[in-house]
Amino acid sequence: MLADQSHGPRLNPIPEEGLLLDRVANEIRFAILSGKFAPGSRLSVPELARELNVSRTPAREALMRLQHEGLVMVVPRKGAVVLQGNSDDLLELFQFREALEGMAARLAARQMSPEQKENLVAIAKLHAESVRAEDLAAHLRYDEEFHAAIAAGSGNSRIFEELGKVRGQLVLLSRAMSTEPGGMDQRVIDAHEAIVDAITTGDTTKADRVARAHVRGVLYLYQSRGLESAGGSSEPRENAAPSA
Repeated sequence: MLADQSHGPRLNPIPEEGLLLDRVANEIRFAILSGKFAPGSRLSVPELARELNVSRTPAREALMRLQHEGLVMVVPRKGAVVLQGNSDDLLELFQFREALEGMAARLAARQMSPEQKENLVAIAKLHAESVRAEDLAAHLRYDEEFHAAIAAGSGNSRIFEELGKVRGQLVLLSRAMSTEPGGMDQRVIDAHEAIVDAITTGDTTKADRVARAHVRGVLYLYQSRGLESAGGSSEPRENAAPSA
């Protein structure tokens, strides 16, 4: 039996332009984060439009979206360029990420559902297996999923959004400073296990503390590789396990 359409359509049509903008932004974002565009590279709207076979309008709007995400900067007399920075910028981002990760873990420990906790445990297990197998690609993928699951479990959409931006910017700055990801050892496994234990047992104070310590460990890894003016302590702290 056909549905009653006497009152008109129930859903509003989705503008094709919106879908196109999402696709264009996703493609440029992937190219930036995967290294196809080096940090500091100029992003020409006409060239992007030509390569993507789209008009200049979605290409221009996509760059504006990526600028909001912190992956693109607008430089006077140069235009849009891929984010680049120095060790001071790296330090600021790590400080910001430490605060966000700590709060995300605290909130997750308070309100994560049983299903979300089970998913977090499963991701941590897959990540540990990838570390033991020395599979860098899997390590990076599951590490990203681990932290994203905690941010989602916080129930705070703003924390989730900002952490996504910070992680993307850290990937770019690390590449700009020729700093390869690492931390594939037992320390990162121990750090993740400590975070999982705190969240699954509902220990909000511990969750905040060990999540923050984990992020400080990542910064310590970069500092130990000789980055100048990174600031901060030169000694690792409790559960301060390096990661990607």
